Amino acid sequence: MPRSGAVVPRETSFTERLVKLQVIRVILAVTAVAIGLFYVGPGVQRVPLLMATAAYLTTVGCAEAFWRRTSIGRYTVHGLLVGADGVFFVLVMAMTGGMDSPARYLLILNVVAITLLLSYRSGVRLTLWQFLLLQVGYQVAVSLPPPWWHFPTAGRVDQDLLTFSVALVAVAVLTATTAAFNERALRAGQRDLEVLTSLSRDLERLAEPAVVAEALCAALEEGYQIKRSLVAVREGDRLAVVAARGVEPVSTLHIDSILARALKAEGPVLVRLLDDESPEGLSCALPDARNVVLLALRAEDSVQGVLVAERGRSNGAGMGSRIAAAFGQLAAHTALAMSRATLLEKLARMADTDVLTGLANRGAFDRSLAVELDRANRQGTPVGLLIADIDRFKRVNDEQGHPVGDAVLREVGALFAEDRRGSDVAARYGGEEFAFILPGCPHSELVTRAERLRKRVNEMTFAGLPITLSIGAASSPPQSLNSDRLIAAADRALYLAKGAGRDRVVVDQWEARSGPQPDAPAQRRGVDQG
Repeated sequence: MPRSGAVVPRETSFTERLVKLQVIRVILAVTAVAIGLFYVGPGVQRVPLLMATAAYLTTVGCAEAFWRRTSIGRYTVHGLLVGADGVFFVLVMAMTGGMDSPARYLLILNVVAITLLLSYRSGVRLTLWQFLLLQVGYQVAVSLPPPWWHFPTAGRVDQDLLTFSVALVAVAVLTATTAAFNERALRAGQRDLEVLTSLSRDLERLAEPAVVAEALCAALEEGYQIKRSLVAVREGDRLAVVAARGVEPVSTLHIDSILARALKAEGPVLVRLLDDESPEGLSCALPDARNVVLLALRAEDSVQGVLVAERGRSNGAGMGSRIAAAFGQLAAHTALAMSRATLLEKLARMADTDVLTGLANRGAFDRSLAVELDRANRQGTPVGLLIADIDRFKRVNDEQGHPVGDAVLREVGALFAEDRRGSDVAARYGGEEFAFILPGCPHSELVTRAERLRKRVNEMTFAGLPITLSIGAASSPPQSLNSDRLIAAADRALYLAKGAGRDRVVVDQWEARSGPQPDAPAQRRGVDQG
């Protein structure tokens, strides 16, 4: 089924077919007149033929004008015209010599035109209608006097009529079968194009790999009734499931032989029935799956992951070339979109990451703190903040050189990264300073978290120099804080820790005060060098 925004040009196509059919009707009518005028044979009734042709063309013209002006009833009008076609061409055959007339081939051409331009159902109905008219017309004609109709010996006419009727039905059935097959193929191709167009439109506005993968699963379900599918991407020696529909809740998959084959294959891999080869493989996500299609998601010679979709029993055991091509195009577009989204994520992380330590940089810290404080103010929960400074870091750079200083910063940053939990944010605040945002951390736990960090740093030595850390801590009371005030509180505590001899943790009691507070960074300028 096409999703919102898909273009289905059905009415325009039907109108064009009707115009072509009207042209063919006129051509066949002119041909019928030409046969009546130039065919030399017994039983040709030229005047009645001309009158019938004029009436037929008038009917066709009036019908054309009616549905074009009113824009209603076009299906009914052309259904009636199909009935008029049968009457006219049977009359033409009877007026130009009966079964000996070349006009009998006009009946066949009319059936073929109706079948191909309207529908195979219309062609079959017209054939049955003409067959009935031929039988009834013959019985009526043979009872009329010769001046009106001419038929040769009755026995031969019976045989010729039967042979022609059988040929007419055979042509109609063959044409209808071919038209039905082509119509189904065209509709299926149109559906494939609509699904691909809709998915491509969605992928243009998606910027997260998991959301891109989910869009592919949704397209398969809506366009092809695929009820169970998943998309998994490489994570080391396993595959991480990033999107799934109708499968068992699993987060990772072991790369079993089926998945390994799919990741290497250039085209789709078809599996009739999944076995339990690996307890952590594909069968744990799709138990008892039948007719499974696997496609590697390739982008620029790189395998992003794999698409797995169960076609099920109702879709048959095989996979036609059209379905294979359609799934391949969907997978290719998704792979490119996932590659682009992954690259954008990497760029975003690089923009928010300190190159030396791998922690969040100052810009990312400021945004994260604002978000956490906004959430805390709405939910009435606290936010803890630690600001730490490596003591006497200038001496490390002066005595050991900047490479050793960089190594110290990396090691301290690694300790902060290891201590993160859940939504904690560890950042390099600037120079030798680090910051730690602790959402939901009450005032009573700040000292515990800070002391653990301080003690772990104390265990570090570089070139015989001990490394210590001074930490200032502050916690926000519910619904009363902004970023600047919380940072100022933690900064004041750091100033006090430096002033008290370094290598210690001080928790600021700013919430017990009232009125404006001094500029803590200005207070601390005197000890920034150490």
